[in-house]
Amino acid sequence: MANIRTNLPTALMEFDDFPHNQNPSGFITHQQVLQYLQDFAHHFNIKKYTKFLHLVTKIYRDNDLWFVDYRNLETQDSFTQTFDVVCICQGRFSVPYIPDDIPGLNNFKGLQMHTHTYRVPEAFQNKRVAILGGGPSGIDIALEVVDFASETYLCYTVKENGKLHPLGDKIIQPGAIFKSVGEDSIELTNGTVLRNIDAIIFATGYQIDLNIIDPSCGIEGGEGRVDGLFMHMININYPTMAFFGLMEKIPVINFFCQMAKYFVRTLTGEAELPSRDEMIFDLEADRKERQSMNTKLKHSHRMFCDQMWRYDEKISVLGRFKPLPALTKALYDECYALRWRETKYKDYQFVLNDDGETFKVVKK
Repeated sequence: MANIRTNLPTALMEFDDFPHNQNPSGFITHQQVLQYLQDFAHHFNIKKYTKFLHLVTKIYRDNDLWFVDYRNLETQDSFTQTFDVVCICQGRFSVPYIPDDIPGLNNFKGLQMHTHTYRVPEAFQNKRVAILGGGPSGIDIALEVVDFASETYLCYTVKENGKLHPLGDKIIQPGAIFKSVGEDSIELTNGTVLRNIDAIIFATGYQIDLNIIDPSCGIEGGEGRVDGLFMHMININYPTMAFFGLMEKIPVINFFCQMAKYFVRTLTGEAELPSRDEMIFDLEADRKERQSMNTKLKHSHRMFCDQMWRYDEKISVLGRFKPLPALTKALYDECYALRWRETKYKDYQFVLNDDGETFKVVKK
C-alpha cells in the first residue's frame, strides 16, 4: 500500500538499542520503516553477513547438522552449506490467504485482489467495493478507498458485543462475512445481499509457507500454523532451529528482540531449555487454552488478550533477562483501545513525558 503508515506508534517499532530518529511519537510510513531497518543494518554492519538475491530452496537435517540449499538468482548457480544453528525468519506475510470455500467466487466478473497486491485507492474510482476482513489492513484500505469508490462495504464478523469499528457513515459495515458470490453480487451470512459489486478486496490474512522445510527437520504445519514449537519459536525435536515472525497481534520488533535474546541464551548456555517433555506439555497447554477460546487453527500463533504479556514474562524468566518495560504494555494497550474509539487514530501522537515512563495521547 503506497500511502500506508504503521498501526503502532514509533516507540513500539524500534529495537531497544537503536532508537528512531524520525517522528518518535507518531505513526511512521512504510518508507520510514525501511529506512530505519537500513540504518540499523548499516550501524551494526549486518550487510557483510547477508547474501542478497539468494533464494533458499530447502533446509534439511543430517548427521546433527543443518543443510541449507540455496540459489543465486542472478547466476542461477546452486549451493549447499552446513550450519549448527538455523533461524527461519521469513515471517508470515508472503503468501496471501484467500478462502477457497466461498460458493460462486470463481463466477465473479469484477476485480478480485488481496491486500498483498493493493497499492493505491484511485484504482477504485466510482466503483462499488466489498472488502472481506475487518483487521488492520481491511480498515486501512477501507479508509483510503472510501474517498474514491461510489460505495465501500467492510465485511467482517461482529463480536458478541455487536460493536462495529468507528469508521463513520460512509463506510458501510453490514456485520457479516461472505456466504456466496454471484457474477456481480455477494450474499452475506446475515442474509444481506450486496448488488452491482465491481471489486472484491480480500483482507483475509496470509498462509505460512513451509515448502523449504524438509520432513527431516521434525516440523509439520498447515492452516496457518507450525506444529512442534516451544514458545511459538523453538523446534522441540531439534532445538537449534527457531522460527521468528509467526506470532500475530504483538508489538513485533519489541517481541522479536525478547525472543532472540532467549534463543541465543539457550545456545550459549546462559539459559537452559526445559526438558523435551516439559516443552511438549507447555505446547499442549497452549493448544488447550486456544481450544477453550474457540480459536481457529489459522490463528494458532495469534496472541489474544493478555497472552502476549504472559508470554513475555515467561520468556524473560526462562532467559534470565528483564521483561519488556511497563511503558511498552501501556502504549500497546492504549493504541489498541484508541483504534476502537477513533476513526483516524493515526492522527494522534503518543508523546512520552519527561519521566520516560508515562505518556500522553495528543491529536495533531
